[in-house]
Amino acid sequence: MPQKLFCLLILPLLAGSAFAQTPSSDSETLRLLLEEVRQLRQELKTTTAAVERAHILIYRVQFQEAAVARNVQRLDDARSKLAQTQSRRADLSVQVKRAEDKRAGASNAVEQKQSDDELTRIKAYIDTVVLPDEQQRQTAVTDCEQQLRLEQDKLTELQNQLDQLDTALKNTSPTPVK
Repeated sequence: MPQKLFCLLILPLLAGSAFAQTPSSDSETLRLLLEEVRQLRQELKTTTAAVERAHILIYRVQFQEAAVARNVQRLDDARSKLAQTQSRRADLSVQVKRAEDKRAGASNAVEQKQSDDELTRIKAYIDTVVLPDEQQRQTAVTDCEQQLRLEQDKLTELQNQLDQLDTALKNTSPTPVK
């Protein structure tokens, strides 16, 4: 009987102390949950900003790729025009050679005069039209090559930024729970 009485007296004391600990445990749990929600909110803000930045970079990369493609097309066109001019100059050089051969084989002064006139006309055309056109087209090719290099450098820089952002996102992402 004394043991039963002792249990009856101790039990309410133990129960009271147990109930007293529950509210502090609940408030600690709430505090931890609130802290975790705040961390999640901050991580969400950070991730959202990174995703927005990635989208902007992707659009810039796409725009820059289009600029590079336009410059490649311009360069191809400039090279094609230069090749045409060089081919025309080569054809005219063949005509000059024929006119010189014709002049050397001329049997009278009239044929020689006609050959001289033809040589003068062809050489003048080469000097006044073809060579300046060829120089202008060579300059255009050089300018296009330089512009293409600049645009490719910009594209490379944007791709590097995108790679850095990707790496940063990989490093900040939490490791999966196993």
